Amino acid sequence: MQKNPTSKQQLQMKIDEKVAEGIYVNVSNIMSSESEFIMDFGRIMPAKQVVTIHSRIISSPQHAKSFLLTLQKNIAEHEEKHGEIKLGSAAKPQLGFQGGADEDGQGNS
Repeated sequence: MQKNPTSKQQLQMKIDEKVAEGIYVNVSNIMSSESEFIMDFGRIMPAKQVVTIHSRIISSPQHAKSFLLTLQKNIAEHEEKHGEIKLGSAAKPQLGFQGGADEDGQGNS
């Protein structure tokens, strides 16, 4: 019996034990070119002005947009269940999550 070629197959996901531990981040920077998005995730400690980047994700624009849509859906579901996520002082652009830098990380302006 043939399977329908348009039917979705269930992917099995494997995760390394070290990766499964996760890394806390409170700073990000997103850069892009015509062909890719580069997303750096890092952490800044209180009273220090040095950000340590712990992970860099490089993705196609299509996968980046798919990630955005999935994240928006998950945030909406979270807020529906737990209430609105309020952005406080932790979201200040110079210390929190930000975007818009070009490939050299210096920003667009």
